Amino acid sequence: MWKRSNWGVFQNHNNLRKPITKEDRKPGEYPYYGANGIQDYVDDYTVDGTYLLIGEDGSVITKHDTPVINWLEGKAWINNHAHILTLKDSSGSLRYYYHRLKRVNIYPFITGANPLKLTRKNLDNIAIYVHSPKVQIAIANHLDDLKASTDELAANLEREAEIREKLYKGAQRRILLNAINHPDVQRKAMKTFARRNRGISITAEKMRELEKLPGDDIRIFAGGQTFADVSSDHVDKKYTYTEPSIIAKTRGIISFERYSDPFTHKSEIWSYTVQDDNVDQDFIYFYLDFLRDDLTEYALTKSVRITQLSTKDLDNLIVPLPPLEVQREATSILNELESSSHFLVSQARQAAENYRKGYSYALDRLFDFSRFN
Repeated sequence: MWKRSNWGVFQNHNNLRKPITKEDRKPGEYPYYGANGIQDYVDDYTVDGTYLLIGEDGSVITKHDTPVINWLEGKAWINNHAHILTLKDSSGSLRYYYHRLKRVNIYPFITGANPLKLTRKNLDNIAIYVHSPKVQIAIANHLDDLKASTDELAANLEREAEIREKLYKGAQRRILLNAINHPDVQRKAMKTFARRNRGISITAEKMRELEKLPGDDIRIFAGGQTFADVSSDHVDKKYTYTEPSIIAKTRGIISFERYSDPFTHKSEIWSYTVQDDNVDQDFIYFYLDFLRDDLTEYALTKSVRITQLSTKDLDNLIVPLPPLEVQREATSILNELESSSHFLVSQARQAAENYRKGYSYALDRLFDFSRFN
């Protein structure tokens, strides 16, 4: 049912590789492959057939220490950064090896530093357990069917999540527009009703270092979804905030987040704490979230290297404020909508991830030869 084999089972077709600079490429219909996949589309091809492509230098190893693999059927142009492989023995299944190699540790065979390299000699010397040719075909067919079905189910769930997000954004827009079109609305700059909080100077490396130490009673926010829960003993009390606030993530992907536990943040972002009894802080959060796409578009027009808003941009932002009871009515509805929407979206995305894990689990089970080592 199985045997120990080295990668000498492959027929190498590296003589078909041909690099071409970006300036010399003519746009066309044929994919142009590098070590980690399609880099471009060009007007000619160097191969026509079914091949397994393994990264040779540059992007050659994944975070799981497995090879970077691409499957090719048809016409394409391959540059000199990928090995081009078929099987010497036609009784086996090349598709089987596409799946099998996703569970092979190639770290000991990688040479070089910049760039990393998986040479042809080292490639041929990697020994692995494989199934017999007849079983290879059966396993490859099973895994192809499994991956196709799980990918389709996961994609459908991702689309469902996106639809639910759009439905929520549409409802959010209608509720906020209804509130800010109130006849008694007042327009005020953010700086007139909210205190802007300053952050601390800290690197991402330092955040990771502090997170490993005992204690987690304060959260340090960085951009995007990045944060670290650390001990407050390591944070300047001057920049520790305990009141419910709005975190303004204004670099890269612009977003806003409410937070009510002790926190601080990196100095390049900031937060707001509403100080006016006639302003509902949740209403401000929802309004800023409502404006996120517009603020991103504005930031792109004024940014040179990275999408970014300045403190002045948000301090001077004019916010339409209806009477307090109207603000609270709107936020009461929006809180319920956001909570239910986030729950349904996270459920759909978790289900999608679970389906994807089904393929990974099958690889683990089918290619577990540890009892033979």
